[in-house]
Amino acid sequence: MNLTLHTNSVHDLKGAARRWRHAKFQFLVIALSVSLLTALISVLLQVGVVVGSDRPDFVGSKAKLVTLVRTNMSNIVKPVKGYHAEKLEKVEGVSKVAKLGVERSQIKVGKTLSDEVNIGFLNETLIELLTLPSDLKSLETNTQSVFVTAGFWQKYLSDFNVDEKPQITIYDTKTPYIVAGIVPDSMSRWSTLEIGVYAHDSQLEHFAPFRLTEREKADPQKLQNNIVYTRNYLRGAPQYYVFAKIEPGISIPDLMGAYGLVDLDVGNTVEFVEEQHKLLITEGVELNPITKNKILAQWQALLFLSSILLLAIVSSLLYSQIGQLIQRKKELTIKRAIGAKKADLFKECSLELLPNLIVSQVVSFGLYSFALTQMSNSETLTTYFQTEALAVDLALFIPVSLLVCLLLCAVFSLPYLSAMRRMTLSSSKSDSLTSSQLRVLKYSAFLQKVMLVTSVFLMTLTVHEIKKVADANTYSLDVIEFQVLSENYVALSENFKAGNFDNRFANKTAISFDSFVNPVAMRDTVSIEGQTKNAVEATSLHVSGNLFALANIKLLAGKSEMSRDEAVVNQHLALRFAKQLELTNLDDLLGLKLVVGGFMNTKVVEIAGIVENVPHYGFSNRERPMLYKPFSTIPTLLERGFFALIQQPHADDFEQFLTSWADENAGSYSIERESLVSRQLFNMEYLENTTRRSALLVSGILALLLLFNIFHISRTNLQLEEKRLGALLAIGANKKALSIQNGLAQVVPFFVTLPVVLLGVVISRRFLEDNLQVNIVNGQHFLIAVAVTFSLITLINILCAKHFLSRPISRML
Repeated sequence: MNLTLHTNSVHDLKGAARRWRHAKFQFLVIALSVSLLTALISVLLQVGVVVGSDRPDFVGSKAKLVTLVRTNMSNIVKPVKGYHAEKLEKVEGVSKVAKLGVERSQIKVGKTLSDEVNIGFLNETLIELLTLPSDLKSLETNTQSVFVTAGFWQKYLSDFNVDEKPQITIYDTKTPYIVAGIVPDSMSRWSTLEIGVYAHDSQLEHFAPFRLTEREKADPQKLQNNIVYTRNYLRGAPQYYVFAKIEPGISIPDLMGAYGLVDLDVGNTVEFVEEQHKLLITEGVELNPITKNKILAQWQALLFLSSILLLAIVSSLLYSQIGQLIQRKKELTIKRAIGAKKADLFKECSLELLPNLIVSQVVSFGLYSFALTQMSNSETLTTYFQTEALAVDLALFIPVSLLVCLLLCAVFSLPYLSAMRRMTLSSSKSDSLTSSQLRVLKYSAFLQKVMLVTSVFLMTLTVHEIKKVADANTYSLDVIEFQVLSENYVALSENFKAGNFDNRFANKTAISFDSFVNPVAMRDTVSIEGQTKNAVEATSLHVSGNLFALANIKLLAGKSEMSRDEAVVNQHLALRFAKQLELTNLDDLLGLKLVVGGFMNTKVVEIAGIVENVPHYGFSNRERPMLYKPFSTIPTLLERGFFALIQQPHADDFEQFLTSWADENAGSYSIERESLVSRQLFNMEYLENTTRRSALLVSGILALLLLFNIFHISRTNLQLEEKRLGALLAIGANKKALSIQNGLAQVVPFFVTLPVVLLGVVISRRFLEDNLQVNIVNGQHFLIAVAVTFSLITLINILCAKHFLSRPISRML
């Protein structure tokens, strides 16, 4: 007797273990199938969401811009050797200007040439003229023209995520205008020229963001004479600024010509040295490709998570349908017993399933499409992507959606049809579904919960981060950039010279001029010609030959002046090449041909000189290989020449003004009228409000879908446990305690799988940060979302269990 009981127990345990392994295998198959299906749906949906090009219908706006297409960009302005001292005397309005008939290399830093003029350098390319009144307190009321460079950037500001934004501030005075470029301190390490004016300050140490040493601040002579020397060791190139006091009424182009920028005779017509001159008008806000890739990556994450959400919606409704089928178990058994054909019962149940499938598909795809359309048409993407705005292509999206619907119907009908087949084929079995099959259904429902909650978390936070990335890359929205580039020197047209340009918009337009050189540090592969296997990775920098003398960088061999096919190397790079060639004297390296290759091009240059090692921006190691190239070899994509920053006038006449001005100067600037493209400049406040509304709308839809699906999945789980719960109530179990216990039991697995979800978030976050510098999930917001979501899930499960257990016990047994 005992042996028989023991044998039966062992047999029961083996059977239970076998059923558990079978159920676990089925669960793994379902999980794998769901994962593959999710990936397939995501791919199909991304086919329906395409990247549109050259979309003219940008959303929004308060002001219009005219954009001229940039083509055949030529080299930037070349350095001018020496000053044209005789021309300074011809310019009316310049008082007490000393004759500067000397070469730039002969002017020493810190030498005062006169009481009112101090000369410095900007990479030897352009002398900056800043007209400052003697009393800074009179800035607001002074009628003098105060001319301040508004920006001299090393790179596009959109390359960096910064919280502060540069501003171009116009202080309205009687006539003409005060233009001040104020650079936030957070950008100081990225901008080469940092000059600003605070109209309310009266001492030079308040020039923002000048960094005066304590010794300079204590020098009353310097403060009294308005002389400040600043050195900014950015990218290894110290910068010096020049101040000149100029009387009202002076012609800025004439003044530039006098300083040797253009070879002009004052009063004569401007003659261009080269035939090709291109004018480019661009928005002051522009996303670089890196930032576009960030937002695009987040959109791909959104689409993938949306496919998970779509999957959870359809599957939860189908599991609810399975629960209803289980409730009809007795009805199907009776119909089968009285002679109903199994084909008729199968057809009857299939027809009941079809309407629910169609409704679930229409509702889920309708909500998904609405949310997607709202976000893709928001100003966040259409404006920031500019000519590459994300768009929903209906011609692709509709057939793809139908294909996804059919796919979901086919896949998720299988468990329902399997359960229905088992019930309709047998009229004798009291239990149509085995315990292992019930366990698979419960685990599948739990998997849907995990997918749903995870997708809601990440989708909501991704929407938030898209807005965050967009805000961080927004700068001055009312600035337009005019760029004129030529092979040799740059000159302004007669419209500028005669003052017709800004006089058309009195009290609306202010102009400042600056020279832009983009000596961006680039990684190049450098090798001795014929020995490419021993290549060295070096940092290349475009500089002027006299920069080394100005920066007190010691010349060890050769010369610092470079032609187009020459370069200067630092001592560290020279020693590497000397070791390869087994040379003991650095002078023997002069004239050595190097093959320099980067992502732009590959070129052969000769070593013209060797300088000592100096620190370089971004690298604390002084011993880093450095290769200095002349300005004339700057690649086309990094070129910039002469430009003016223009305050946005009224939108009504601005486009017409720019168009007419371009037509009048088409001969001088080789502007093609047909290349004008009209765009709208967005308003920042409207943009933020639109983005916020879009994010809240999508988050609200996701929250409603979450509650709806959690309810259906909880109801299905209760139906699967119907007999057990009925038996507990029959022996006197408390309904309230049983409701709470069942509700908590539904939530406990979530806490078990929460570390897995968090691990997935951390991995995705680390991947995106390392590869795209995208912080897709905010930790604080994630924890809040977890707490709120689990609270809602627990509440819904308890209420659902309470309602389910309120039925008569007889219906549950």
